[in-house]
Amino acid sequence: MSCGFHGRARITRSGAYQILRSRPDAANPAVSLAMIERERRADHEVLPTRVLDGMADAVIVVDEHMTIRYANRAAAQLLGVAADLAGLRLSDFIPERYREAHAAGFARYVQTRSGVLVGGHPVRVPALRADGTETDVQLTLAATTSTEGQLLLVGSLRDLTSVRELEQKAAIARYLQASMDVAEQLANAGTVDDALPLLLPTLCDHLDWDVAGLWEVRGDELVNVDLWQVSGPARDDFTELTKTLRLRRGVGLPGQVWSIGRPLHIELLKEDIAFPRRSAALASGLKSSLVFPLLGSGEVLGVIELYSTEARAPDAAQIEVVAAIGKQLGQFIERMRAEDELRHAEQRYRSLAEAFALDVFRTSAAGELLTDMPRWRAFTGQHADALLDLGWVDAVLPAAREGVLTLWREAIATTTPFTAEFRIQTVDGGERDVLMRSLPIIEKHQVREWIGSSTDVTEQRYAERAAVALADTLQRSLLPPHLPQVPGVELAARYRAGGEGLQVGGDFYDVFAVDPQTWVIVIGDVCGKGAEAASITALARYTVRAAAMHQQTAAGIASVLNNALRRGERQAPFLTAVVVILRLSDSPVLEVVCAGHPSPLLRHIDGTVHEVGDDGDLLGVFDTVDFKPKTVPLGCGDIVVFYTDGVTEARNESGEQYGDVRLSEEIAGCDARTAEAMSMAIMNSVVEHRGARGGGDDVALLSLRRL
Repeated sequence: MSCGFHGRARITRSGAYQILRSRPDAANPAVSLAMIERERRADHEVLPTRVLDGMADAVIVVDEHMTIRYANRAAAQLLGVAADLAGLRLSDFIPERYREAHAAGFARYVQTRSGVLVGGHPVRVPALRADGTETDVQLTLAATTSTEGQLLLVGSLRDLTSVRELEQKAAIARYLQASMDVAEQLANAGTVDDALPLLLPTLCDHLDWDVAGLWEVRGDELVNVDLWQVSGPARDDFTELTKTLRLRRGVGLPGQVWSIGRPLHIELLKEDIAFPRRSAALASGLKSSLVFPLLGSGEVLGVIELYSTEARAPDAAQIEVVAAIGKQLGQFIERMRAEDELRHAEQRYRSLAEAFALDVFRTSAAGELLTDMPRWRAFTGQHADALLDLGWVDAVLPAAREGVLTLWREAIATTTPFTAEFRIQTVDGGERDVLMRSLPIIEKHQVREWIGSSTDVTEQRYAERAAVALADTLQRSLLPPHLPQVPGVELAARYRAGGEGLQVGGDFYDVFAVDPQTWVIVIGDVCGKGAEAASITALARYTVRAAAMHQQTAAGIASVLNNALRRGERQAPFLTAVVVILRLSDSPVLEVVCAGHPSPLLRHIDGTVHEVGDDGDLLGVFDTVDFKPKTVPLGCGDIVVFYTDGVTEARNESGEQYGDVRLSEEIAGCDARTAEAMSMAIMNSVVEHRGARGGGDDVALLSLRRL
């Protein structure tokens, strides 16, 4: 409440008639002075109070000392006070952040009798209830004097709770759209530089902020890399200062968020003393700020700051959304960096693979070296004469020397090509990886000589190992680093890549909390492998997490994911998934939706096993999808096994699949008393079935056991 100040109002019951009689236009428009005058004649001063108390809108009257003189019943109900409000201070019902400004405005009005709100149009202001919560009200103010000549302010307050609830629902819808748009932009972006410039306008548009800045962590400093603002008055001072600043950890709003690793909301910038750009921001008309980190694997990679030209109270839903978006962006940046390193490693590998051989040599039919190998000698320090016959073998590391000789002699005896990779000792005490190949030259059915080459593959092998490590890092970035602790439930997971080397698979799983009593579990499989499958996997994980904040059912989450996949500009690979909502209580239950994915298997404590999901549509294929949610109660000791088809489709050397029946039998017969033991037993069984063949599809397993 405010009258050229931020404030509110009340009066005594006996003074109500005097106020209205002295200034009829000061009361609420619904109150008729003539009516009150007639009532007064009939029943003295009782009925005016009765009339005001019967009004639906709150009425409060205060004197020039900000003491409440009168408040009707609606006012007491609105502010959550059981007793009479008369005699209390008006400031008790003003949010603390506005009290200083309110007091100054009130004092100014008392002195000048000139106020912005008195006698003006209704305004929307926050009111502080007795229980510490806030509620929005529509305030209309009027001024009058008592019969003793004392200044009195009359306020009419209308509760806007229902309006605010509708606004909050609309805001949540916008926030969800922002999350989905960010996820889509990241999925369609080829590089970090492609994606990030698009994000600031998207955030300002959907979250209703006026200025956005992006900061990147570079060493021990934060550097501004992008600044965007909606059309409007130029903010040159703030813009120029932002572009030139270098912030240390803990300094300024971005530096504070870098330090604490979570979002920070500043409702009034003038109250934030640790803000180096405060003067420039206030001169530019900026009043509120929301700053959040871009979180990678345990570290802050950057910070995004948002500013508004209006004072904005904290919005828990919006703060939760930007925190999730910050994690999306951080994981995206890490993934893009890993993919970039992977591409460089692949290019390096190809270049090295196409390089010339270290040496080309000739041997006799019996295998004795006949020619010099100068590059070999440059590495080993051997003399040319020492290489002749089998002298070159002396440079092979002792542990591998006998094995290389055996392979060489077998090739000579069978006249088959010789190939061996081994390490040699270098002259400086180091080691090099060497690949040696040799082919027999046959004339008239006899071996005349051998022609061979030796290639230094040290850098090539190093690049291969680095590329595989990067591919593994990228794959693991698509999976949660660890499973959360869920009350009353035990979780365990296993993942095994089916491809080799640089291939990144599309199997994934995730477990996260919506609130302490509600958890979401998802396991899925993207069709295909490689970078495209990885990008769809990332999109799926981020979208499910964003959708779960606003969708109350597993089917709703799956539908949002389907829409996100269908909205892409290019045709995305299809996706199968199981989406589950675990609701904790004395009797926990699972709400299960299968979207073209193998149904989870539930093993009761008595050893019986059965499926707990019904088939639903694939994701990313149809604009409209149909699911068949199933509610599954969990008994003590029950174990639910979620898996991808890499389990049942694993083949042995004869081509025989592992199969559904074998999996059910393994779960039923497993003497597993924990989720960890169950996951380990199934994975070991699948690996044993594959045998030496290896390869195949990715395998993802997640076991859940009720304690």
